[in-house]
Amino acid sequence: MKTKLIWLVLFSAALYQCNSRETKLEYFPSGNIKAKVEVKDKVKDGTAVLYFPNGQVQAIHSYKNDSLCGVSSYFSDNGLLSKKVSYKNSIRNGPFDIYHDNGNIAEVGTYILGSKRGKVISYYREDSAKIHYETYLISVNNQEFTYYRNIYGRNGELQKVIRPLDVRIPKDSVSLSEAIVVKVKLSSDVNCDSCAILVGQFDPLFNLVGEIDTVHLVNKAAEFTFRPSNIGKQFIRGKWSAISKEEDADSIYQYNTFGFFEEQVIIY
Repeated sequence: MKTKLIWLVLFSAALYQCNSRETKLEYFPSGNIKAKVEVKDKVKDGTAVLYFPNGQVQAIHSYKNDSLCGVSSYFSDNGLLSKKVSYKNSIRNGPFDIYHDNGNIAEVGTYILGSKRGKVISYYREDSAKIHYETYLISVNNQEFTYYRNIYGRNGELQKVIRPLDVRIPKDSVSLSEAIVVKVKLSSDVNCDSCAILVGQFDPLFNLVGEIDTVHLVNKAAEFTFRPSNIGKQFIRGKWSAISKEEDADSIYQYNTFGFFEEQVIIY
C-alpha cells in the first residue's frame, strides 16, 4: 500500500510538471519590463505581451504550442494601436487592420498564407470614413500583383481606374449548364506587340490544377468561354502576358509585362 502511494505521488508530480503553466518575465537593462509570456511545457502557449523601453505595450500575441494563432495587436510607442493581424501556425492568415499614426483606420484587407489577397481598402488619414484606394491584390510566389486599383477623391468621386487588363463577364450568377463568354481587353497603357492570356483551372495561389488554354489577343482584345464545373462560388482565373519590342541601330530589345486576374461567379 505504501509503495503504491509513493508511485501515485511521483506520477502526480510528473504529470503536474509536464502540464505546468507559468509566466516568464524578461527585462530591459534599465529594469523595465520587456516581455511577459505565458509558457506551458517550456514553450509559448497563451498570451505574450511585449513592451517598449518606455513601458508602453508594443504588441500582444496569442500562442498555441509555440505558434502564433489568432489576432495579434501592435502598438506605437505612444500607446496608439498601429495594426491588427490574424495568424495561423505563425503565418499571417485572415483579416488585418492597419491604422494611421493619428489612430484612424488606414487599411483593411485579408492575408492568405502570408500575403495580402483580394480587395484591400485604404482610407484617408484625416477621415477614416472616406475611401482613398480600393485595390485588388493577387499574390503569386510571394509576389503581389495589382489586378486593379480604384482611386477616389475626398468627396467619394471615382478619380482614376488603374486596370491593365479589363475583364468583363455578362453576369455574376449563372446556371450550371450555362457557358459564360468572358471578354478581355488590355489597357492602352500596356505596350504590346504580342499579347496572350492563359486561362484554365487555377487554385487560389494560381497553381495549375487542371487544363489550360492559351488565348491570343487581337488589337489587345479577345474573348473565351468559361464552363462551370460545380454549383457554388467559382473563380475565373488567368494570367496575361504582353511582349513588346524596341529597336535601335544595333539591337532589338524585348520586354515582357504580365499579371493575373480573377473574377467571382455564383453557379446555381
